[in-house]
Amino acid sequence: MSSFLPSLGGNARHAYGQDQVILFLEKEWDVGGGSIYNINVGDLLNIRNIGRVYGLSLKPISKIGVVTEIAGSRIHHPSTNFLCSRTRVRWGLRQIANIKPSHIITTINPETCECLRGIPRDVIRFGVLHTMDREGVEWARMYSDLFDKIICVSSELKHLAISLAPELSDKILVIPPLITKPEKGYIKSTNTNKPLRFLYLGRFEEASKRVKSIPQIALALKNIGIPFKWTVAGEGREQQFLESEIIRLNLENEINIIKPIHHSLLGELFKVHDVIVSTSDSESFGMSVHEAISWGLVPIAGKTSGKLDATIVQAGGFLVDPDFPDEFAKAMKILSNKRTLLTTLSIRSVNTIRELLENQNGFTDWPSCIKAILKIKELSVIDFNKTQLIPIPRYLVNQSKFKTILQILLYSILNIIDLASLRLSDRIFLTLRNVRMISSLGKL
Repeated sequence: MSSFLPSLGGNARHAYGQDQVILFLEKEWDVGGGSIYNINVGDLLNIRNIGRVYGLSLKPISKIGVVTEIAGSRIHHPSTNFLCSRTRVRWGLRQIANIKPSHIITTINPETCECLRGIPRDVIRFGVLHTMDREGVEWARMYSDLFDKIICVSSELKHLAISLAPELSDKILVIPPLITKPEKGYIKSTNTNKPLRFLYLGRFEEASKRVKSIPQIALALKNIGIPFKWTVAGEGREQQFLESEIIRLNLENEINIIKPIHHSLLGELFKVHDVIVSTSDSESFGMSVHEAISWGLVPIAGKTSGKLDATIVQAGGFLVDPDFPDEFAKAMKILSNKRTLLTTLSIRSVNTIRELLENQNGFTDWPSCIKAILKIKELSVIDFNKTQLIPIPRYLVNQSKFKTILQILLYSILNIIDLASLRLSDRIFLTLRNVRMISSLGKL
């Protein structure tokens, strides 16, 4: 096991203070706001001397990813990308058994929740919801019994969660992200005559992020004769699509895709851009946009019904329908043609968000949250079982009796095989999946 893991012996009694081990568990650590949220919270807990903080990813971390450590410790992750979800859960449980956390803080998704089903109930669990979509709330509802508290990153997301799942109301807390801002005295340079410099910052994903609209927005702006430069910073599964579309639409001179940069260096990126663009349709908070606004960038964003909408209205930015690329282009045209408006909105954005962030950062109090939960629940000796068998995933049980029996049989076989080899069970899973695909093709 890696040397960064705590040396706690077999069983460990965790008490409030340095004996606490706080594990941030993620299916995948990436360049998005969720990962930065974890990093900031982990650093805060470490600075406040709450306990030892570690990170665990169920998938490998990209070589160009910006998130590699938390609270001074590297994030543990597999060297191989297990293609079988169940194998990732198995691997994660083994790492958790070695780390022996007293607390787990995790984004709510099926794989991380399945990990929670395999660990002792004495471990205190925080589930975190990040986006304004029904799917995340449904996962929270399905696995609600596994969590001591459910964290929403905005009050708007809390209201959505309670409206969809009223039974969660007693567990929900609102803890917004910690947002970094420039030093006092920073003044945004004014772009009076050069082509506007747009910035997209985030994951290259279509689900929630809607990045496939970026080339269409750029083409619409180019077609109405507005010169511009657009930096698209990040990584993700849609990168190849973006690159091919940029070439196909002849936008190489307008759009520049760059690798993600470390969060501590974002200020340098903000300094050389004028407008922050968010194409997302489900942001609950929008960390990158909030930080960009604090550096004087004017926001143009798709409506999400989350905290981001309210902030942009206060800052005088542009809220548009994320389904219509032309609306983004129209807002960009206005700012390009009216540079005095660009300057005015830049100043207004900084002034508006300063007070908002000061109040919010004071409200982001994870140490008090953990203290409150410790008063509710007394920690005892926690016995982690390294050979925990994995039950059928909870999200698969609502099916026919015949399928359920087959699923139980398959999982029983894979549990036995897993005791000897993770990779072998992974291969068996893929073989079965390929056989199913081939049989499906035969029916066409």
